[in-house]
Amino acid sequence: MPSLPRHAASGACSSRTTKAAGLTGGILLFTAIMAFGNASFAATSGPEGIWLDHTKRGAIEIFKCGRSLCGRVVWMKKPLKPSGKPFRDLRNSDQSQRQRTICGMQMIGGLRKSGARTWSDGWIYDPERGQQFSLKLTQRGGDRLTVTGYLLSPAFGKSFAWTRAPKDVGRCAPVVKAATG
Repeated sequence: MPSLPRHAASGACSSRTTKAAGLTGGILLFTAIMAFGNASFAATSGPEGIWLDHTKRGAIEIFKCGRSLCGRVVWMKKPLKPSGKPFRDLRNSDQSQRQRTICGMQMIGGLRKSGARTWSDGWIYDPERGQQFSLKLTQRGGDRLTVTGYLLSPAFGKSFAWTRAPKDVGRCAPVVKAATG
């Protein structure tokens, strides 16, 4: 809440009209600062956008898909093997998926808002292990996410800190439509 003008707070001015005008002016100034000064925060206040993973070797774009949030790999520090071929999902338990490239692959799905800054009931796929886990996201300010993957309960899961990617992060694959949920 904005503070009253110095003269009104000290009691030096006893006019109720002057106090009301000072308070109204303070509220208007506070409202203007919130509306315009935080416009950039409002545009990036949710989890949608591009995030660097905890290793800073990959970026995942989180986006709306149907009634939930999904995510796909959109950048990798090293998208190609030394042979010049792209990394593929070779550890996937589904053999039919093993030839898909990691970059461009959907790895998050089904997230639903469950609190003021929390999304849960989703899944995350770990291509390094070839496993899918339940997922909970907790936003920590405008530029940080806590990503928790787990099997039975988030209390027994593993959490990682992701940071919002710079606006100029590159893209390693064309955007592909994600499956809903």
